[in-house]
Amino acid sequence: MGHAIAHVGVLKALERAGIPIYGLAGTSGGALVGSLYCAGMTPTQLEEVSRQIGWKRLAGLSLFASKGLATSEPIARFVSRMIAPKTRFSEMIRLLAVTGTDLLTGETLIFWDEACPVPEAVRISCTIPVVYAPVEREGRLLVDGGVSDPLPVDAARAMGAEFVIAVSLRHRPQELRNLLEVGLQMLDVTTASLAEMAKEHADFALEVDVGALDKWDFRQAEALIALGEAATERALPDLRRALRRRRSFWFRFLWSPALKALGLKPS
Repeated sequence: MGHAIAHVGVLKALERAGIPIYGLAGTSGGALVGSLYCAGMTPTQLEEVSRQIGWKRLAGLSLFASKGLATSEPIARFVSRMIAPKTRFSEMIRLLAVTGTDLLTGETLIFWDEACPVPEAVRISCTIPVVYAPVEREGRLLVDGGVSDPLPVDAARAMGAEFVIAVSLRHRPQELRNLLEVGLQMLDVTTASLAEMAKEHADFALEVDVGALDKWDFRQAEALIALGEAATERALPDLRRALRRRRSFWFRFLWSPALKALGLKPS
């Protein structure tokens, strides 16, 4: 989840380039970053928060649970504190969608309305199996949205997005130090194909290569933000071309009937 801090660098570069961001769809750590941004935090403020965050704020011991090493309740408390007094999706400054997974059915759940408060939805989306005990809600066992939908392009479309930038993180660990890391790497491998398929439905795909940086070490925040920023800067020329093509398409689509009536052709 720590790698998601790279999204802060992506947001910094997009804002600096004047690319408007009307909403975000996030899963796992991306849901955490997205919730703070959509509540009104600037990338500069997010950068400051990322330097202070750590596992003590995001996890609590789960002494009586047999389904995970820790409880994800501190995540909800952290998000609630950061976005207060806003706690509802309707109170966000930008549109926000957060995904979770029903562990028993494999169904992807999209949270974006009043049925679930934002802090609880983000908690669910960040509940990495085995690391965290599943969240029990309305008779379901809910976990990390990345298990079933690691790149929530469909959630962005459901909000009405006309141009979707899909931001994925590429991690290449040099070693797997314990059984937990082996299990989580297996999860990453099995969900990689889902992410690739999701990219095909996006208007633009941006990948941030975080290399072998430890996903559990929040002390690498500055390096992750720099990687996200640099990857976005490199992609800006292609992104601007994609945006121009989309604008040109809609101009032609909307104005062609009027132009034909005047006996003209779209340029």
